[in-house]
Amino acid sequence: SLQRLEPHGIGNPAPLFWLHGLQNKGIQVLKEKHLKISVSDGRVTLPALWWSSVEHYKTLAASARISLLCRPEINAWNGRETCQLKVVDAAVE
Repeated sequence: SLQRLEPHGIGNPAPLFWLHGLQNKGIQVLKEKHLKISVSDGRVTLPALWWSSVEHYKTLAASARISLLCRPEINAWNGRETCQLKVVDAAVE
């Protein structure tokens, strides 16, 4: 249903969502500078990718609950489509 908001561009930016109180299921550092955060709302667990954000690793890793400002995306890879989140900003609770 998010595809109904497309196409995105200068006159129609992709929507941002504030997801509050997510369970932090774990964080990985990718290529020494990016974060891949596994988050859950208690029903669904999704990967959240935050580019060039490794300086936030310790703060996020120490928190059981986090909030994300993010965009949902479809990751199409190897013949499979999955949902993931592209993080713009984050806060600990």
